[in-house]
Amino acid sequence: MHIFVCSDRPAVIFSSNGKLVFSNVNLRIVTHVCALNSSSYKNSLVMSDGETIVIGTVDEIQKLHIRTVALGESVRRVVHQPETSTMAILVSRPMDSDRYSASKMATAKSSSKTSTGQRTTVSVDATDGDVHSFVTLDDNTFEYLHCHELGQCEQALSVLSAKLGDDPTTYYIVGTALVYNDEVESKNGRLLVFESGKGSERTHLRLVHEKEIRGAPFDMDSPFVRTQVLRREANPLHVARS
Repeated sequence: MHIFVCSDRPAVIFSSNGKLVFSNVNLRIVTHVCALNSSSYKNSLVMSDGETIVIGTVDEIQKLHIRTVALGESVRRVVHQPETSTMAILVSRPMDSDRYSASKMATAKSSSKTSTGQRTTVSVDATDGDVHSFVTLDDNTFEYLHCHELGQCEQALSVLSAKLGDDPTTYYIVGTALVYNDEVESKNGRLLVFESGKGSERTHLRLVHEKEIRGAPFDMDSPFVRTQVLRREANPLHVARS
């Protein structure tokens, strides 16, 4: 069933996957509408703005819905997890930034840092560099649910949504690297495994496991995530078993 809404912003309302979806119509004003089904105009609509009449049909192909969501920071990766009705993004912002940003507006917050990879011999100014975060969003309303902030000098490089082995739970897996100005390539990083809550518990993000690794995990390939995680580092290819 489709419902045509007459207004100064006409739209068609229909159900998709148990949700009401609003699809805009490429007409400026519609005050009256009625169905028309004849030999010349099959399954058509007659629309009027009070002065003119337009006969047309709803194009089934044009079902692309575009919405702009202001994040206020740079986005490196995006991944969708249908099982929990969430999306996840890897974002970064200047450390001294006071502007509106997704990582600051999340309903819940957490943080972590590597225990052995951080160097104490390098002095880092408190306002120098970027803050990298892993943020989950509602895949329908785009509400910022949870922000997990990484440690100093740690960058989020890759993320995927996948199941591990025979475990029925779907996890978010994030790859990070410790980046220092005096190093050509990153020497250390982490793999972080998160479990997102479902329904009303989606603001809860649990860090299930973390593994410190050598090198930077620039990419992770989900088809290989069964009983192991395949990651591509700066030079060789490594397999991290779960």
